Amino acid sequence: MIGIGFLICVFGIGIINLLLPSKKISEEENRGLQQKPELSVSAVTSGSYMDQYEKYQADQFMGRNMWRSLKVGFSRLAGSKEENGVFIGKKGQLLEDIAVPDQDVLKANMKAIQSFSQKYSDIPVNMLLVPDAANILSDRLPFTATVADQSQYIAQVKKELGDSVQWIDAVKPLTRHSDEKIYYKTDHHWTSKGAYIAYTAMCESLGLTPSPINEFDVVTVTNSFYGSLSSKVGIKGKKADSIDVYIPKESDFVVNYVNEQRKST
Repeated sequence: MIGIGFLICVFGIGIINLLLPSKKISEEENRGLQQKPELSVSAVTSGSYMDQYEKYQADQFMGRNMWRSLKVGFSRLAGSKEENGVFIGKKGQLLEDIAVPDQDVLKANMKAIQSFSQKYSDIPVNMLLVPDAANILSDRLPFTATVADQSQYIAQVKKELGDSVQWIDAVKPLTRHSDEKIYYKTDHHWTSKGAYIAYTAMCESLGLTPSPINEFDVVTVTNSFYGSLSSKVGIKGKKADSIDVYIPKESDFVVNYVNEQRKST
């Protein structure tokens, strides 16, 4: 009887999957979903049809978001603190693992920057590398979690580029404010506050005077933002982020939409 019940479930789910309309976008994962591939002789013989069809079945599976949430829940109960390349850190902080740079690509990029700086020596070249949250908020990584030393890689780039650029340090200013909300909890980007801190560091390096923060109205535009890391992990609920925007109090500014050939305040 158990075997019969299992077969009924398997065939039942298969039939339901065939009958359900395909979804184009997953709001939870913030990505497009695989659509049913077109059947052709060339696609079958090359093997691409089956590969695409497997992805289609996985993306369009009945109750996919529920199964993803269950999987993450069971993994966390089992003690897992990492899911799909994302660490589930302390205080609800999600932290993307730091990628180790390919040395050949890194050297090629630095060579290109040096060549540009030498060719256009009359143009000042300034460089700021934005560190990942896992580097600045390392104290929020889960216990025993280890990541690459990104500060070392950034120092390597600074040393290799030498005098070809004016270096703008973002690591130290952000580290000094690591107890503030400078990175989103559910996304890999820095917040408006994090961007403001880097902006002040940039102005100081370039000999400019940054606008004081009290010259802006800080307006919260949403309290229900879930970013890309939340999509990767499949965790929602009480960990939503808020998004603040900084609006100048006494300055009129104009946005120039080049492609649309229009301007707007």
